[in-house]
Amino acid sequence: MKYILTCCFLGLLAMAYSAEQTQIRPDKRFDRKNRKHGVWEFYHDGNVGRLASKGTFRHGYQVKTWMYYDTLGRLEKVEKKLFLRPKIRTTMYHANGQVRKAGYARVKKTRKYLDYYWTGKWKCYDENGNYTVTETYQKGVLEE
Repeated sequence: MKYILTCCFLGLLAMAYSAEQTQIRPDKRFDRKNRKHGVWEFYHDGNVGRLASKGTFRHGYQVKTWMYYDTLGRLEKVEKKLFLRPKIRTTMYHANGQVRKAGYARVKKTRKYLDYYWTGKWKCYDENGNYTVTETYQKGVLEE
């Protein structure tokens, strides 16, 4: 009898904990190792501000398309993570919605941090969407 009561108590405790977690983060998903998984949205100033970024995590890693917004809700940048490749197709936008720059970025993982940098040729456009120049980056440094 004591064993049954203990099991019931532990079951109720687990259900209460699960309900509490759901109330705190109803839209957030984690995998079994407590890594971010699924579609996530991040907001300026916590949950009361405007959308800052939105994208998908797969077992703690950003995958697919990520969209980043400024504090006024305008699209600033779109990153498309290429499947099984270290390159990230990146497009940055002017405040009026026209493309500002387009090119590739890379993420290099070290023991202490993630290193994000632009690489290769980036096409630049003016505020009317007209092509202006191509910039070349080597590990984040603009070549002249």
